[in-house]
Amino acid sequence: MASAKRNNSSLPPGYAEDKSKGAMLRFQDSLPRLPVPTLEETAKRYLKSIHPILSASEYATSKAAVEDFVKPGGVGSKLQDKLVAKRDDPATKNWIYEWWNDAAYFAYRDPVVPYLSYFYAHRDDRSRRDPAKRAAAITSAVLEFKKLVDTGSLEPEFMKKLPICMDCYKWMFNATRIAARPADYPMKFSANENKHIIAIRKNQFFKIPHEIGGKQLNTSELEEQFNKVYQVAKRVPAVGALTSENRDIWADARELLIQTNSKNKEALRAIDSASFVVCLDDASPITLEERAHQYWHGDGANRWYDKPLQFIVNDNGTSGFMGEHLMMDGTPTHRLNDYINDLMIGNKIDFSDPSIRPDLPRPQLIQFEVTAPVQAEIDRAITDFHDVINQHQLAVQAYQGYGKGLIKKFKCSPDAYAQMIIQLAYFKMYGKNRPTYESAATRRFQLGRTETCRTVSDESVAWCISMTDASQNDGIRIELFRKAINAHLEYVTAALDGKGVDRHLFGLKKLLQPDEEIPAIYKDPAFSYSSSWYLSTSQLSSEFYNGFGYSQAIDKGFGIAYMINENSMNFNVVSKSLGSDRMSYYLNEAAGEMPKQSMSRAEVLGPSCITPEEIPANLGHSISYFHEICLEAGLCEQDMAQSVASALIMDHYRREVPVMNPKLVFQTLYRPMIPELSRQDSSSPTALDDLVEIEMLAAFTRLHEDPVTSLDLRKIFLHARNGQYSAVKSNRLSLYCLIRAAQHFTPCGDPMCDLCAQRFGTAAGSMEYQSKVEKCLLCRSTVSIVIDILPSTMDPAIIAVDGGGVRGVIPLQLFPGYLRLS
Repeated sequence: MASAKRNNSSLPPGYAEDKSKGAMLRFQDSLPRLPVPTLEETAKRYLKSIHPILSASEYATSKAAVEDFVKPGGVGSKLQDKLVAKRDDPATKNWIYEWWNDAAYFAYRDPVVPYLSYFYAHRDDRSRRDPAKRAAAITSAVLEFKKLVDTGSLEPEFMKKLPICMDCYKWMFNATRIAARPADYPMKFSANENKHIIAIRKNQFFKIPHEIGGKQLNTSELEEQFNKVYQVAKRVPAVGALTSENRDIWADARELLIQTNSKNKEALRAIDSASFVVCLDDASPITLEERAHQYWHGDGANRWYDKPLQFIVNDNGTSGFMGEHLMMDGTPTHRLNDYINDLMIGNKIDFSDPSIRPDLPRPQLIQFEVTAPVQAEIDRAITDFHDVINQHQLAVQAYQGYGKGLIKKFKCSPDAYAQMIIQLAYFKMYGKNRPTYESAATRRFQLGRTETCRTVSDESVAWCISMTDASQNDGIRIELFRKAINAHLEYVTAALDGKGVDRHLFGLKKLLQPDEEIPAIYKDPAFSYSSSWYLSTSQLSSEFYNGFGYSQAIDKGFGIAYMINENSMNFNVVSKSLGSDRMSYYLNEAAGEMPKQSMSRAEVLGPSCITPEEIPANLGHSISYFHEICLEAGLCEQDMAQSVASALIMDHYRREVPVMNPKLVFQTLYRPMIPELSRQDSSSPTALDDLVEIEMLAAFTRLHEDPVTSLDLRKIFLHARNGQYSAVKSNRLSLYCLIRAAQHFTPCGDPMCDLCAQRFGTAAGSMEYQSKVEKCLLCRSTVSIVIDILPSTMDPAIIAVDGGGVRGVIPLQLFPGYLRLS
């Protein structure tokens, strides 16, 4: 998301502030115009984008068509001259703006829902479980944002330190989409003359003023109003369902409504002019999939799909947002929803004023006259809505393994990384890659909206093949992965700079006259195939959401909306019965494989808490001494190796580092430092350092294969400790299982959750010994050691530092010798 924070004292050349236009629009007039790429640029980039998805003969045909189109004096050159002239026309702020709005949105005739609607699922607000309270808090927060927009005091956004276009914000409040033939159009209403919202409950519409007597309703007053709606609402014919129809059918039905009764026209105007809509749904979605369905489309009745802003509150207090795309893309509403959730979760405005004016008018019921012909249109709309929705499958892959925090440590763009996850998942499912769309914002230009980033490249296909080819080694995969990432970033950069191929070729084609012959490039099957988005993808990330999604672009494709948060990723998968749950599975599998098979040795070791320089020079001596203690205790080297392996694992892996390659870690970091472990007089036929390596690998294998759930482990732990455990110091991700759970921090700074402790044995409170040791085996600092002794039926014991942080495992027999370290 674009940033709204920047020191404006050092603007780049060409940018100027016009403070007379207010803070929000102060850079607007100095924004550059959308460029027109050269024919040569687009031809080269286009051919590169289609090469990996065509056969050799298909590519040869396409290349000939492109070369003919761009040749000097050819039809492409003439169209290019016209397009450049349009760009340079002083009256034109953006050469594609009207063309694209008409083609992609205004003239689009399929239903807005589910094909153009999108949603955000808000994280729960546990302090506001009551739906009226939740709706009131959301409304109060949205009204705060509305003030900033209406007064022009909202700070502009920046992208790569450059101000971006804020024109779209004027369509956020008091606006609507009007259904009409042959194309819809937007309508904006005066904010000063329309200070009301619409609440929808059981298909009824209620008009609620948000300002009375020049004073905005406080949160308590809004809660009172919503409670009244909950009390009086009763189910009626779903006029709102008409907005879910094909746009031509809805346009005709809208005219029918208006002609039926003048009150219907007034009712429509009240809805159209409202600041925004709050839908009070009689549903209680729990799972991520249930919430996604509720916010993406709902029941088709308790909505007005033409409004750009609909906030949805369920009976169980969960909430979300549904957006309409006509005049705004996702980034403005993303900023709005981030803003309101930040206010609510942080209580950054006063939600607690209890005062309620005694003369507060009741919510006004908006009534439609529903005649038999109108009811017939409603019935058809409801049937058509359910027919369309039932054709779709939705799955949510809430991946908790890692997020951008780790990805950035690999010196890798999180977005490019996520795109490769999607490419690999699709390849796993279909054995090939197909045309993929990623949205790239062009808002750094006047009236900029989006450009296409074509994700599939020769490099990405080669990498996907290597990831499913068992004969390939990790070194080759790593090299191919980096090439794929770089190819993607190169295209993204061009698209953000207004130099993608899709909008340029679209603009050139628009300039063809009706009687002109269509050039071969546009008749080439590769042209339509390469822009048939089998994968339609877009990223909007927020720690305040637990979901974001939209529909697929074509019937044979998937819509994959994704979020990349600090410690997690979320993929919302939608398709028309293509197996969204299967795609979700492959996304999970691809995300799990990539860290250990796509990163170089340096990248694996880089994010860890230990580097070769940080390993104590006398580590080998310390472990040799530790080995002698084991021998005195009568323990075999297998037991000793298990203890050392456990300790080294704890030493190396931080909470944000997934389980990667312990063999690589050991051989690179530890084996060179501990030659003393290779003892000639060893009773074991295997050298001790090899035993340690084997035990490290075995420990990781158990972590992956253990079927016990974290809930089961928690129950075991609490039972063993008689329901008590030491004070929790953190709820951060476990360094082992990457699950958020009760954890403790060690002096070394590494957390280990109570759940993971069970992997090495169940802690018990029957016996406890404390002692002071001279040096921690791992961090080399003097620490207090607490050892929990297990019941006699169990072999391993857990060493804990400062009474909490789990450090590793030693056999019980080793305890007396361990005290000699002090």
